[in-house]
Amino acid sequence: MISILVCCKTLWRKCLLLFLCFGFYVVTGLEGIELPIAFHWDSSNLASIAPSQEGKEVSWNEFYRIGIELDSLRWREFSLYCLLQSNPDYISNNLAIDNFQVSYRKTAWQFIAVTKPIGFGKRDKLNPYYIIDPTIHKYRFSESRFNGLGLNYHTTSSQIGASLGGNMQNQATGILNFLWENPDESITIAASQTAHVMDSHWRSPVMISSGAIEWNTDPLSLNSETAFSHFIGFDRTKAHNSIYNYTELGWKPSTASLIHLSAEYRTLEPASYLQQQYQLSFNNNIGCISITPGCLMDIYRNEEFYQANLLVNWFLLSAYPKDYQTSRVGLLYRAEGKTLKSIKHSIGLQAELHYGI
Repeated sequence: MISILVCCKTLWRKCLLLFLCFGFYVVTGLEGIELPIAFHWDSSNLASIAPSQEGKEVSWNEFYRIGIELDSLRWREFSLYCLLQSNPDYISNNLAIDNFQVSYRKTAWQFIAVTKPIGFGKRDKLNPYYIIDPTIHKYRFSESRFNGLGLNYHTTSSQIGASLGGNMQNQATGILNFLWENPDESITIAASQTAHVMDSHWRSPVMISSGAIEWNTDPLSLNSETAFSHFIGFDRTKAHNSIYNYTELGWKPSTASLIHLSAEYRTLEPASYLQQQYQLSFNNNIGCISITPGCLMDIYRNEEFYQANLLVNWFLLSAYPKDYQTSRVGLLYRAEGKTLKSIKHSIGLQAELHYGI
């Protein structure tokens, strides 16, 4: 009986979703509104051999993420953005709202209602040949979710805003932000001040100040972001600080090649251990094929971990309007470990596919 009720409830939800989608399609069609919908796929499948791991010499690892993006649907003064992403488990993929924003703009003022992930330190903005893993497009420092309202003021080259909201874990959250771009958009400077009533780990108030700069010219590009957290002494929490910095540099010796350098420095809470990570890669394009060797060094608690990889990508024709999101399928070989005796070898396939309507 219970199983029947669960099935009926699931069927009702699916029917309601189909009905809402159909109604939305009809309304937008009658109003003459274009639907800028894009579909995304990220995946990685790796088979590994680690002779030094007794009892687990051979292993298999995989990652899948599906996304459905409604990119900037506009009607009069209103705009809508929505990103649905899958939360995969062993037997199913469940779509959930990752980012949803509704805004109303009148002249220079913009009012926005939003639920989205917030944080600091998204990597590989300058590197379209990155290796796909579960951390791609995710924040590396102080990641949380913001549900709330905001008010922004726009000029021709800048934006200043304030937001108030929060979530059940961090309780109330307030954000002040500033963004400036030069006329040709080659330089972007951003700054923000975030305040959480509760930190995710320490359960005490925390203030986070951040600054970022992105500089894109030919042949050099730079992206750097720094965040500083101050934990206020409260209850059993002692007052202390943590810091994060991520800097990457891209250099194009020619139109068919790219040298990418990155360095990351962060304090891991709640243990307050320092972690450093350095990456170097070189890419060369031969037609629609790209060959990218790279290496990584990770330092954590004075222990060094090394990684070397070779990624061969086949770039497909882009079916999505954003140039940096070109579809590709790649073959990856990776060797990683602390010493030569403990090296783990991995080989597998990865894919990044985009299709826009």
